[in-house]
Amino acid sequence: GEVVLVADDEPLVRNLARNALERHGYRVLVAADGAEAVEVFRRAGGRVALAVLDVSMPQLSGRQAFEAIRRLDPGIRVLFASGHPV
Repeated sequence: GEVVLVADDEPLVRNLARNALERHGYRVLVAADGAEAVEVFRRAGGRVALAVLDVSMPQLSGRQAFEAIRRLDPGIRVLFASGHPV
C-alpha cells in the first residue's frame, strides 16, 4: 500500500511503470513532466514513499524536480531513470 510517484514524459513508460507497480500492491501517482511531479508530490501531503523520476523531462528535468521535492521532504527516496545514456 505504499505510494510511489512516477514521473515520465513518455505515456507508454509511465503507464507500464504504473501497471507493474500496482500489480505488486503499490498505490501509484503519475506525472507527465517535472513541474507536474512537484505539484503531485505537494498535493500528496507527505504520503509518497518513493519518487521515480525520468532524468530528461520537459518543464523541469528529473534533477530539478528532485531538488524541488527535496525542499518539501528532505528524506524522500528517489530513483532516477532514463532511456538515454546519462
